[in-house]
Amino acid sequence: MYVLSGDWNKVDRIVVCTFVEARSRPSLVSAPPTQGCLVKTLLDDQEKEMLDWEDLCMLSTVFTLGGVHSTSGIIEWFLALIPSRREVLARAQTELDEVIGRNRWPTFEDEESLPFIRAIIKEFATPHCASEDFAHQEMYILKGSVVLLNCYILHHNKARYPDSFKFNPERYKDDKISCTVSAKLPNVMDRDHWAFGAG
Repeated sequence: MYVLSGDWNKVDRIVVCTFVEARSRPSLVSAPPTQGCLVKTLLDDQEKEMLDWEDLCMLSTVFTLGGVHSTSGIIEWFLALIPSRREVLARAQTELDEVIGRNRWPTFEDEESLPFIRAIIKEFATPHCASEDFAHQEMYILKGSVVLLNCYILHHNKARYPDSFKFNPERYKDDKISCTVSAKLPNVMDRDHWAFGAG
């Protein structure tokens, strides 16, 4: 048995409550397996996969919690900055209307058809936390410390980004690499941006 201290106990309770609530929904119990519900899949496969109660609770939320910080950070910065960029906002809306229309949500399959939206995503940055104690040059960084990749300096390198202080998605107009592909390039310096970090 393990004990979580402080706020982690609150998170643990939230995870359990979320699973219990999802498990008790009648629509979940009777739903066909093709609907892609993680909780239903976990319940259906509990015995086969030898999952105990704790496994079910944690697995049902780990995929959501894992990306909360980075995703919410980029969305918050986007929402804070985009109102002051009316011309960018208008062009993004035009592209969405032309490619997606107003009767459905965009999907991952639409990314290649949305080059301006992709370019906007590449203009934003996300902070990270240290996962372990480590030393860098003459600095000692404690586990849990907020470590910011200095995207400001990286993205304002005039040799790489001409007119770097202007919010200009046009700089990526001929870029054919998706954010996902760029973020996975093994050589960090080959990436076209560091909005999702350098890990």
